Amino acid sequence: MRLQEAKTFDLIWVVPSLADLGGTEYLAVTFARLMAADGHRVRFITGTRLHPAWRERLGNQRPDRLEVIQAADDTPAALCSLAENLHAEAPADLIQFLPIEAHCLAWLRRGLPLPVAGWEPTDLGPHVWWLADELAELIHRLDVLLVSNPVAAHHAAQRYGYQGRVQVVPNTVTAPAGTSAANRDSAVPVVGCIARLSAEKGIEYLLGAFSLLLQRLPTAQLALWGDGDDRERLQYLATMLGIASQVRFHGAFDPFRAIDTVAAAADVFVLSSLFEGAPVALLEVAARGRPVVATATSGARWVCGDDYDWLVPVGDTSRLASALAELLASPPLRAEAGAQLQQRCQHHFSAEQAVAALRAACESTIQKAVP
Repeated sequence: MRLQEAKTFDLIWVVPSLADLGGTEYLAVTFARLMAADGHRVRFITGTRLHPAWRERLGNQRPDRLEVIQAADDTPAALCSLAENLHAEAPADLIQFLPIEAHCLAWLRRGLPLPVAGWEPTDLGPHVWWLADELAELIHRLDVLLVSNPVAAHHAAQRYGYQGRVQVVPNTVTAPAGTSAANRDSAVPVVGCIARLSAEKGIEYLLGAFSLLLQRLPTAQLALWGDGDDRERLQYLATMLGIASQVRFHGAFDPFRAIDTVAAAADVFVLSSLFEGAPVALLEVAARGRPVVATATSGARWVCGDDYDWLVPVGDTSRLASALAELLASPPLRAEAGAQLQQRCQHHFSAEQAVAALRAACESTIQKAVP
């Protein structure tokens, strides 16, 4: 069912990989489904590896609205050639790349006469080390830049001098059935974290904060959901800090079937990232009314609101530990924090708002391209 009456578009989306269960992949799949439900045709191009969770999620849509096409290999050249061939067979109104990495830059170098949207899930700040130097030149060839929070729009203008159209598209998650309450033995305080185990998520700072927390709450446990290249190093770090017996690495989980169970498995959740765009994990627990302590990245401030009391400085293990201890000691404070997050999520990050913002960006970009 269309979310509202509007023009429909034929879109080609290019997402280089859906091999992992990360936030960028969640964003791509969720919005592809939402745009298809809104009546648009989405030809979704990705690489050779497609995680079963995403395959199932993408495959249960009308094939005339959402079609998944995998490239012969994972190179930018293969992805761009496939997109070019699909456009030649049936012209698209717009091509979208998520994220703005090598495959997008390769397309921009081609200079084909098709409106291009680049969607960057980070905040485009100088700390995002993997952004290519070439982006400073090629970003100006985008017809529209889609970002996940207002700080990214600021960085696009100030850092890259981008003067084209920028659209903030609020991230969104699948609406939960209701509030998730903790379902464990309350005598054992549990801190939960959902994150890719990679450097930017700041898990080493969380482990340091948890070691400080144990000085106040010796029975506390830390439950980590997610996987990544840093897992072994972080396990060694937990051992070196002497906290390994109270830290559980649960690994990756199905982001749709298991999220309610995960959200109910901790008293307080924590986001220790060094930078964020609009973190899916934070939205997932916020939508379920779960309390969170988060580092004050641009993404966390955007999701939680600047008036949220449980934002702490990035990399400050002492403040992180103190905030966790305070929330764990007070069920009323946890309930208040969870309710505040859930209300903000409902008011600012609904599927209707997200699709409306993306639809508006597509419409204005396509109209501008019409001679």
